[in-house]
Amino acid sequence: MRIRILTLVALILAMGTSDIRAQTLPAHFSSAPAAAIVGRILASREELALSADQVVRLTALESQLKHERGRAVVAGRGRAPGKSVPRIRRRLTTAGQALRQASALLTVDQQAKVTRLFDSPGR
Repeated sequence: MRIRILTLVALILAMGTSDIRAQTLPAHFSSAPAAAIVGRILASREELALSADQVVRLTALESQLKHERGRAVVAGRGRAPGKSVPRIRRRLTTAGQALRQASALLTVDQQAKVTRLFDSPGR
């Protein structure tokens, strides 16, 4: 009985995964600023047939990414005599994370077009 339940859970999880997480950027885009990825999607709004609501949400996301200061993460411990001082680093949103955030606002057809948009080298 336990194996059947685990099998069902695995099947449900496998069916529920979205292509959004599977999207990857070509190497020449992976180092681009996160806001530039969303900007490229916005620049193709006619080709993607974005609704007014999608444009507003993507514009807000782009603005948020442009002004992002990053989230603070502990990068390790400093070695001050007698103290353990955490070293803090700022981690910015990556281009891949920006693509996933933007893709979450798009329909399945639009997500497929975005994948082709970033795969085409001459654009």
